[in-house]
Amino acid sequence: MKYNILIVLSMVILSLSSCEKKVNGLTANCVKGDATSITDTIWNVSEKFGEVVKDDISQVVKTNFDDNGNVIDYTVYDSYGKVKEKTVQKWNGSEIDEIFNYDEDGKQQFHWKYYIENDRVQKIITTCTMSSKWVEITTYYYSQSNPDRLDSITEVKESEKDIHTFRYLDENNSYHEYIK
Repeated sequence: MKYNILIVLSMVILSLSSCEKKVNGLTANCVKGDATSITDTIWNVSEKFGEVVKDDISQVVKTNFDDNGNVIDYTVYDSYGKVKEKTVQKWNGSEIDEIFNYDEDGKQQFHWKYYIENDRVQKIITTCTMSSKWVEITTYYYSQSNPDRLDSITEVKESEKDIHTFRYLDENNSYHEYIK
């Protein structure tokens, strides 16, 4: 799962730093033109006689795209071709709506539900169903005077023990966190 999080984070970082007007899963992966899928093979490597050589396959990640270039799912396979985990993304036009993550047995591990208004994420509800069920609600508050400025983030975790986290910006644009 660490590799999938890295893949998703790298796609987000690439998409945010892209100079292109139309950013989607394809452009974030530096693909020009249309593609329906990308298969990445990750190899174990070693050094022999001062050179890096491929040993065996560590894992394979297959990413599928819709007609708009959005990632609709990606599956991680082990070196024997067995599914390690799968993530499915649902889209509403060009906006992400929901993400589902499943383990190797097809059991849901996580579910993310996005609430977007005016091209901004307003709230994300994360549900973990792996060992014990917990829910995390993250709400984003934007400045009334400057809608591009994120003023605060509130997180509430509901489980055996409720945890409330409040993050806010001060006048110097520094984030502060308060946990209750």
